[in-house]
Amino acid sequence: RNGVPVVILSHRKREFLPRAVASLRALGHAITDVVVVDDSGDANHHQWLDDHGYQFSLSGVSGNKGYLKAMNVVWETARALADEAGVESVLLWEEDFIATRKFSTAHMRAVLHRNEGLAHLNLQRNPVYKIERRFGYLESHNRRGYGLTRNSDDGIPWVGRRTPFTTNPGLIRREVLDIDWPTRTDCDAVEGGAEPAMGAHLEHEGYYFGWLGAWNTPYTRHIGDDRK
Repeated sequence: RNGVPVVILSHRKREFLPRAVASLRALGHAITDVVVVDDSGDANHHQWLDDHGYQFSLSGVSGNKGYLKAMNVVWETARALADEAGVESVLLWEEDFIATRKFSTAHMRAVLHRNEGLAHLNLQRNPVYKIERRFGYLESHNRRGYGLTRNSDDGIPWVGRRTPFTTNPGLIRREVLDIDWPTRTDCDAVEGGAEPAMGAHLEHEGYYFGWLGAWNTPYTRHIGDDRK
């Protein structure tokens, strides 16, 4: 197939979700199914998703079950979509991000295909934190010693990094979805919690990460202040 499915993690932010999906449809090239993982645990929100035509999977059926539970459901949903479609990657998204620049999932897939250790190719976002606003999104990562490299595959620019792993919007390799998220105990043992713990596990397996595009070329914007 020529497109990739999308899985969006949602936590009852109705003011964000329609904007996120609309931006994906408008600016993302070669996107197929869009499935929402609903972590609200709210029957009314489940109904709202159904009434508005969203495909969705449930994480919290009766009360929010937390980030780790939600991410395991994201992984399960993404695996199922990839296997059903016969594709090697899935686009992961978060409800409080919108696309701001046209992007090609075909280009992203080509980069993943050529770089087998590349686990997750993110879309660069706008600067949010103070250090990012001061130095620029990628330069702020560079100054923190994250091992950034500038690359090009068949004219497709991208920036590699040794660390960190992030669930910000990006294309993830199908094989990575077979690696379960760490346990709560594992996460508590790592400064920063779940994402750094998952990143450490992926790095131990020999994976690294990257961003699509030339240096400081944002494709997304974070539109919410209250991130889970």
